[in-house]
Amino acid sequence: MDTLVEQIQRIQEANTGIYSSLEFIDDMSQQTSILALNATIEAARVGIAGRGFAVVANEVKQLARSSKGAANQSSAQLRESKGLVDAGIQQVLRLSEQVHDFQTQLNRQQAVARGLNAQSLQQVTSISFATDSMETSTEGCVEIQSAIADVHKKMVVILINMTHLIERLSVFTIAQPD
Repeated sequence: MDTLVEQIQRIQEANTGIYSSLEFIDDMSQQTSILALNATIEAARVGIAGRGFAVVANEVKQLARSSKGAANQSSAQLRESKGLVDAGIQQVLRLSEQVHDFQTQLNRQQAVARGLNAQSLQQVTSISFATDSMETSTEGCVEIQSAIADVHKKMVVILINMTHLIERLSVFTIAQPD
């Protein structure tokens, strides 16, 4: 359980780094657009001699738009991914609470079982009482078994969700600066 929580925390940290990179790309595309606009103005000011420069400035402007669009699309996908991670975290927290409750119930049942054991050793003459106590323990075990089955089902759902999340996140790569 702790390993799953740690993995989710690492995914959140990676998402934060990706957000920073996307913000940088967005800033760079805005700056590039401004530079392209300035270049277009200068090319227009120069006149015919600046036509080639105006074509380059237009291409730079298109590149900036494409970069901004890609950054916006990546941001949207990352927000969706973050939502899935947050949902996964909530499920893990609920599961962790259920496991804790299960452990508490199991400890109680073990304490009951130890107490019944001690009583049965001391009260050999009271077979009827021991039989009733064993039935109570059996009912508790059935409840525990049912709780284990519920926890297992929920863990399977979480693992499926985490697999989908990992598949969605696997398409992201962070380019290393040259």
